Amino acid sequence: MLDLKQVNGYILTGGFSRRFGSDKALAKINNHTFTEELFETLLPILKSVSVVGKKQYFGNIPFIEDNLDIQCPMVGLYSALKQSDTDWNFIINVDMPLIDKEIVQYLASKNSGSEKIVAPKVDNKIYPLCAFYHSTLQDSILKSINKKSYKLMDFIENISNTVTMNKHSDKFINVNTKQDLNKIA
Repeated sequence: MLDLKQVNGYILTGGFSRRFGSDKALAKINNHTFTEELFETLLPILKSVSVVGKKQYFGNIPFIEDNLDIQCPMVGLYSALKQSDTDWNFIINVDMPLIDKEIVQYLASKNSGSEKIVAPKVDNKIYPLCAFYHSTLQDSILKSINKKSYKLMDFIENISNTVTMNKHSDKFINVNTKQDLNKIA
């Protein structure tokens, strides 16, 4: 099991939010933005929490600018791992505001230490942007990006440990549209 106080957390906010119609980093739930909700959930249990993206929205939340101009989650993941000072890192996309500390703790408890990625699987769907990544993956991620292989699912296919979390399916909601937001609000 991972000691979560030795793990950095990164909230990825670099997407275009085309289907949502406005920036999801600023969308609100429970009177907080998605970003603030995830930050406040993760900060008490992790070593540190930062936002990774193209734009800085919050002066009170540490921010890391994406290292590359390419628009894809692999770039956010690479940017986070490149600056990380911990072996393990929890990466989450801003559009998953219902993820709570119990889910993160349970996922961490399933890390045997031999894998490089620990990702949840709900109803046979893997969630690579709510997962633990080892810092040593940064070079492999950069190689994939340089080869224009931008699909995160292709990257994690052979190197991940998936943890079935079907009983928490109500928390694994990607808010991609206003209709999705209405379902959880």
